[in-house]
Amino acid sequence: MSKHTGKLIDRDLNASRNILTWPLDPKKHIKYLERQAAIKAAKKAGITKDKLPKAIPARVLVTTN
Repeated sequence: MSKHTGKLIDRDLNASRNILTWPLDPKKHIKYLERQAAIKAAKKAGITKDKLPKAIPARVLVTTN
């Protein structure tokens, strides 16, 4: 059940769509978004630049064969 829409989610279909979508737009990958949010929160908290979480380049989240 989706907490955003209240609709039943077919997890297999959702996972398949995510896997197909990430190579087209890696910046929508959850790990990328989570890291960007962590960096933003750390900056807001006044963490020094050298102690900020390291950014994840979007291209490393996707491998192509």
